[in-house]
Amino acid sequence: MESRQKVLLVEDSEQLLAAIGRFLKDKGGYEVVCADCGKTAIDCLASHQFDIIVSDVFLGDVEPAEMLRQYITFGVRKILFMSGTAAEARSIIGNEYPLLCKPFLLDQLLEVMKVSI
Repeated sequence: MESRQKVLLVEDSEQLLAAIGRFLKDKGGYEVVCADCGKTAIDCLASHQFDIIVSDVFLGDVEPAEMLRQYITFGVRKILFMSGTAAEARSIIGNEYPLLCKPFLLDQLLEVMKVSI
Protein backbone atom coordinates (compact mmCIF):
# COMPACT_ATOMS: atom_id res chain seq x y z
CA MET A 1 0.00 0.00 0.00
CA GLU A 2 1.39 3.39 -1.01
CA SER A 3 1.67 5.95 1.79
CA ARG A 4 0.03 9.31 1.39
CA GLN A 5 2.12 12.44 1.06
CA LYS A 6 2.26 14.41 4.29
CA VAL A 7 1.35 18.10 4.03
CA LEU A 8 1.94 20.86 6.56
CA LEU A 9 -0.85 23.39 6.05
CA VAL A 10 -0.11 26.79 7.60
CA GLU A 11 -2.91 29.38 7.63
CA ASP A 12 -3.87 31.89 10.33
CA SER A 13 -7.53 32.09 9.29
CA GLU A 14 -9.31 29.32 11.21
CA GLN A 15 -12.05 29.02 8.57
CA LEU A 16 -9.60 28.69 5.68
CA LEU A 17 -7.39 26.32 7.65
CA ALA A 18 -10.32 23.99 8.35
CA ALA A 19 -11.74 24.16 4.81
CA ILE A 20 -8.43 23.67 3.01
CA GLY A 21 -7.30 20.96 5.42
CA ARG A 22 -10.52 18.99 4.99
CA PHE A 23 -10.36 19.38 1.21
CA LEU A 24 -6.74 18.21 0.96
CA LYS A 25 -7.57 15.14 3.07
CA ASP A 26 -10.89 14.24 1.42
CA LYS A 27 -10.31 15.20 -2.21
CA GLY A 28 -6.54 15.23 -2.47
CA GLY A 29 -5.83 12.12 -0.44
CA TYR A 30 -3.09 13.84 1.55
CA GLU A 31 -2.22 13.35 5.20
CA VAL A 32 -2.57 16.89 6.56
CA VAL A 33 -1.17 18.50 9.70
CA CYS A 34 -2.62 21.97 10.34
CA ALA A 35 -0.85 24.92 11.96
CA ASP A 36 -2.66 28.17 12.71
CA CYS A 37 0.46 30.32 13.19
CA GLY A 38 4.14 30.41 12.40
CA LYS A 39 5.27 29.22 15.83
CA THR A 40 3.03 26.15 15.63
CA ALA A 41 4.32 25.44 12.12
CA ILE A 42 7.93 25.57 13.34
CA ASP A 43 7.04 23.22 16.21
CA CYS A 44 5.44 20.82 13.72
CA LEU A 45 8.53 20.94 11.51
CA ALA A 46 10.70 20.05 14.49
CA SER A 47 8.64 16.95 15.31
CA HIS A 48 7.43 15.65 11.92
CA GLN A 49 8.74 15.16 8.40
CA PHE A 50 6.67 16.67 5.60
CA ASP A 51 6.65 16.12 1.87
CA ILE A 52 4.92 19.41 1.08
CA ILE A 53 4.20 22.72 2.82
CA VAL A 54 1.20 24.82 1.83
CA SER A 55 1.54 28.13 3.65
CA ASP A 56 0.06 31.57 3.87
CA VAL A 57 2.82 34.13 3.40
CA PHE A 58 1.69 36.59 6.08
CA LEU A 59 1.03 34.84 9.38
CA GLY A 60 1.22 37.66 11.90
CA ASP A 61 3.45 36.05 14.52
CA VAL A 62 6.55 35.26 12.42
CA GLU A 63 7.95 37.36 9.58
CA PRO A 64 7.50 35.81 6.10
CA ALA A 65 11.23 35.69 5.30
CA GLU A 66 11.87 33.88 8.60
CA MET A 67 9.14 31.32 7.83
CA LEU A 68 10.71 30.62 4.43
CA ARG A 69 14.11 30.22 6.11
CA GLN A 70 12.61 27.77 8.62
CA TYR A 71 10.94 25.72 5.89
CA ILE A 72 14.25 25.42 4.03
CA THR A 73 16.24 24.74 7.22
CA PHE A 74 13.99 21.77 8.01
CA GLY A 75 14.65 20.37 4.54
CA VAL A 76 11.25 20.78 2.90
CA ARG A 77 11.75 21.76 -0.73
CA LYS A 78 8.19 21.44 -2.01
CA ILE A 79 6.55 24.64 -0.83
CA LEU A 80 3.42 26.34 -2.13
CA PHE A 81 2.57 29.78 -0.81
CA MET A 82 -0.84 31.47 -0.65
CA SER A 83 -1.51 35.18 -0.28
CA GLY A 84 -4.13 37.83 -0.85
CA THR A 85 -1.41 40.34 -1.74
CA ALA A 86 0.48 38.76 -4.61
CA ALA A 87 2.96 41.53 -5.44
CA GLU A 88 4.09 41.99 -1.84
CA ALA A 89 4.24 38.23 -1.28
CA ARG A 90 6.26 37.65 -4.45
CA SER A 91 8.78 40.31 -3.38
CA ILE A 92 9.41 38.27 -0.22
CA ILE A 93 9.41 34.69 -1.52
CA GLY A 94 10.90 35.36 -4.94
CA ASN A 95 10.08 33.33 -8.04
CA GLU A 96 11.39 29.94 -6.90
CA TYR A 97 8.14 28.90 -5.21
CA PRO A 98 4.61 28.80 -6.59
CA LEU A 99 2.19 31.42 -5.26
CA LEU A 100 -1.57 30.96 -5.29
CA CYS A 101 -3.49 34.23 -5.00
CA LYS A 102 -6.45 34.34 -2.62
CA PRO A 103 -9.29 33.94 -3.18
CA PHE A 104 -8.94 30.72 -5.16
CA LEU A 105 -10.97 27.63 -5.88
CA LEU A 106 -9.92 24.57 -3.91
CA ASP A 107 -9.60 22.58 -7.12
CA GLN A 108 -7.03 25.18 -8.25
CA LEU A 109 -4.99 24.40 -5.16
CA LEU A 110 -4.85 20.71 -6.02
CA GLU A 111 -3.93 21.47 -9.62
CA VAL A 112 -1.09 23.78 -8.60
CA MET A 113 0.14 21.18 -6.10
CA LYS A 114 0.21 18.49 -8.79
CA VAL A 115 1.83 20.66 -11.48
CA SER A 116 4.15 22.98 -9.57
CA ILE A 117 5.52 21.00 -6.68
